[in-house]
Amino acid sequence: MQLLRKFGLSLNVSSEIISEDTFYLLSISKLKGRGKAFLHSISQDRTTFKHKVINELEKDLLLSKNAINEALDDCAIAETSQHRIVSILDTEFPTSLKFTHDSPAILYCNGNVELLKHKCIAIIGTREPTEHGVEITNRVSKWFSNNGWCIVSGLAKGIDTEAHRACISVNGKTIAVFGTHLNKTYPAENKNLAHEIVDKNGLIISEYGYQSKGYRSAFVERDRIQAGLSMATFLVQTDIKGGSLHASKAALKYGRRLIVINPTPKDIANKEPKIEGNLKIINSSDIEKSNYLNTIKGSLERITILKNKDQYFEIDAHCKNDLDSLIESSAKKESTMALF
Repeated sequence: MQLLRKFGLSLNVSSEIISEDTFYLLSISKLKGRGKAFLHSISQDRTTFKHKVINELEKDLLLSKNAINEALDDCAIAETSQHRIVSILDTEFPTSLKFTHDSPAILYCNGNVELLKHKCIAIIGTREPTEHGVEITNRVSKWFSNNGWCIVSGLAKGIDTEAHRACISVNGKTIAVFGTHLNKTYPAENKNLAHEIVDKNGLIISEYGYQSKGYRSAFVERDRIQAGLSMATFLVQTDIKGGSLHASKAALKYGRRLIVINPTPKDIANKEPKIEGNLKIINSSDIEKSNYLNTIKGSLERITILKNKDQYFEIDAHCKNDLDSLIESSAKKESTMALF
């Protein structure tokens, strides 16, 4: 690599771990002030990409050498851990994420990277579900797994855990999105589940490098990836201010479907606090819903209230059509970008 020779360094990892262009992008990402928007911007034109990278790195050689060394450290850890690092410059990068305005530019991957291109739905909800919440999660996860969908969730306690486990139980495909780096499982009690996901040909992804420190907003950012990967986000149960609302809002922002589970009569009669968010979406006026979900009125058309399993087939068909439209739209954008 000409870039590394310039700094007296070498990349001693397999190209199967990271592509050359992604390594360039990873190096730039280690420079202070180069966020996702900047990384997307310099990646728009492949013919000028490396020139732009070198220009950035030549602005401060000492800082750039440190950044490259950090990128090399990530690559070494990825190789030791048998992970992969993919970016928006790679064919493996998910089409569903590539053109969302705040998508990660780089993903650290543990497991079956091919799932990044698979059709996905997200199943999310409270860490403290009711008994009926667990039953519904299992039912939805198994049905959509058996019908060819990859189940996306965040490996959190409660609904996330139940969704991953239900999917695995029917030999389905599942992706867990971490709010930490790949070598730090959170919560720690789900470490065995994380191993099982990978062992069963699933995938764990994160946008955070191995040296990154944890912070609360990372889980909000994690939620947007779940929504962005998926054609629909199923909100099983949430309280009024539940964290699951972040992914729900992101789904609508990205033009995806939000499937809100209608609580069971028993949970309603028991006044369960973990269904209050669902009920607010179901029972509110359009103005109240728009404010609650921080979206425009037109986006409310993409909300479906799931009342029974007979609706699965209709949701499945809508999501397939949405995926076809997304692939077609992305192909047109790629063609347009190639002209300039």
